[in-house]
Amino acid sequence: MSLRRRFVHISLSVLFTLSVILFVQNGSRNSEGQLDFSGMKTLPILLEGRVVPFDTYARKFSYTVAGSQRPFKTNSIEFVMNYVKNQNPLTENIIKIDNHALKESLGIDKSKRYTSFKHTTDQKVLTELQNVYQHKTDQKMPLTPLDEAFGRLSEQLNMISELVQGTSLQFYPATRNKYTNWTPAVELEQVTDAEAQQAHVAFQKLLHANYHNKQKELDEAVAELKGIAFERHPLGEIYKKNFENELIYNTSKPFRVAWIVYLLALIAAVIGRINHIPTLRGLGLWLMVSGFIVHSYGLILRTIILDRPPVSNMYESVVFVGWAVIIFSFTLLFQQKYKRKDSHVLLTSTLLAATLTMVMADLLPMSSELGMLEAVLRSTYWLTIHVLVIVASYGAFALACALGHIYLVNILIGTSIKEALMRDIADSIYQSIKIGVILIGAGTILGGVWANESWGRFWGWDPKETWALISFLGYMALLHGRKAGWFRDFGLAVGSLLGFLLILMTWYGVNFVLGTGLHSYGFGSGGQNYALGFTLFELIFLIFVFLRLKNDSSPPSPDTLAS
Repeated sequence: MSLRRRFVHISLSVLFTLSVILFVQNGSRNSEGQLDFSGMKTLPILLEGRVVPFDTYARKFSYTVAGSQRPFKTNSIEFVMNYVKNQNPLTENIIKIDNHALKESLGIDKSKRYTSFKHTTDQKVLTELQNVYQHKTDQKMPLTPLDEAFGRLSEQLNMISELVQGTSLQFYPATRNKYTNWTPAVELEQVTDAEAQQAHVAFQKLLHANYHNKQKELDEAVAELKGIAFERHPLGEIYKKNFENELIYNTSKPFRVAWIVYLLALIAAVIGRINHIPTLRGLGLWLMVSGFIVHSYGLILRTIILDRPPVSNMYESVVFVGWAVIIFSFTLLFQQKYKRKDSHVLLTSTLLAATLTMVMADLLPMSSELGMLEAVLRSTYWLTIHVLVIVASYGAFALACALGHIYLVNILIGTSIKEALMRDIADSIYQSIKIGVILIGAGTILGGVWANESWGRFWGWDPKETWALISFLGYMALLHGRKAGWFRDFGLAVGSLLGFLLILMTWYGVNFVLGTGLHSYGFGSGGQNYALGFTLFELIFLIFVFLRLKNDSSPPSPDTLAS
């Protein structure tokens, strides 16, 4: 590739990436005719045990209650402050409910997207729904979609109630100890020390300015509250620095930018390959690099903000798997730089896997909050060397699965592909699985060491442990079978798909379907339909592949390739 062409590819990839960043950030601007609340973004507030900028609190409130960080065409802080100054906030239709069964139970028209706090709490059936939900959660029984929807509604009602009462607006450190509680602003009047009274006056001033649209008075009140909180708390200066990183993370949305850039790269790579346009293939590669840089920046920001590896929940693990896919792809490319004939296939497979994982993380109902760790996970040492290694192995297996799909699609549609290329695709599958097996094996052993330290036993046949072992043994059997000649490249490709279903069970199924065992800190609900749909798609896809081989003798048998 000439230096000039490479320069054009890099320039275009940077231009496309910057355009995506500007497009994504557009939703964070203030609405016309509103007060400028930008000063409030870095106002410290205690949220679920973590001191965060008010921007983070407002985004959580808006997304939880109204289903968007920019509800009703206002940014999240405007939404919260407009709700605060509303004379009858509880009658406002801001609660978003998607579940039709829950709407019917609460007497809400199915065509309506929003309802009010007052209408919801006036329904007598609410108590019955609460009792059923509480019983099932206490007994660890499976939740129906209606139960899950009610659980989300409960959180919505709690957040609104706490905001209206003022108990969630905890702006004032109760003591000068770094582990102190924070006093809700509505209770400051009852606190006798001078600083608390000063904070109380500043808070009343903020409410007055917000209600009467007085910008100067608002800015002064916010500055006073920030000054008191940062000066009073021992970590005030550290919070100031961390808040800047958190604001960048909140507004730039690096993971959304990353998947959009990955998608553009995938489109460029596929069109370039089909139409034999090297320029587009090169652009796809450099767009992938640009997306990877943004992706890495997002992970670094999240690590700095939370002071831990970003792999503590389902959202973070999905994002990290997408990143690991790119890493392992680069590893394979550099490992056999001058011998590979499948670099374009590897590029397409990598982008396919990375794009799908990042789209899942961004668009599916996963919590992306910057939250506190469960107590059992607060050893960052073990979180780094056990969880990080295990989740990285999922990335290697995801890459193998994507390559397996490419291999089998060529068989299914009868594409004429050279033997050498098919061998290289199969070799990439084999190499990816080897990387994954090493990582999941090491991670499982390290998990046993951590279990011995935390629970007093190395192995206890906990569901998470058991399925990790099943996944490891399944992939080991696949590697051994290929090496021993039990099957050839076609069998390896099929095994890469079936093996990833084991990973899906280990990764998602144990926590979200079984919901039992000592790994309860990772439990959750929702998404079963997506997981089931993926599993059915894979099985149906494999059935079609086998039927193609059985009924059509025109394409060459895959087992004749690389024999």
